[in-house]
Amino acid sequence: ATFIMPSASPLRRDRIIQAWCQHVLNLLNVEQRILGNPPNWETKRVMFVANHISWMDIHAMNCVRTIRFIGKSEIKSWPVFGWFAEKANTLFIER
Repeated sequence: ATFIMPSASPLRRDRIIQAWCQHVLNLLNVEQRILGNPPNWETKRVMFVANHISWMDIHAMNCVRTIRFIGKSEIKSWPVFGWFAEKANTLFIER
């Protein structure tokens, strides 16, 4: 993430994030079921609203379509996870 993500094109970055999230779900033996039709890669300026219940939801959603998450600013300082969240393009906000 430190060496590849900053220089990757937006599409390549999205594909890397998508592959990483799928790998995490595979390691945890999590099966996804998709209902409906997610927007294709050409769709721009869309906002998804989801009230997720665990950190696994983030990986599950990113496997379908890489999206930018909004998180509380405290997450940025969390060991390991905060670093990954920042590299995955999370937008941190002060609450």
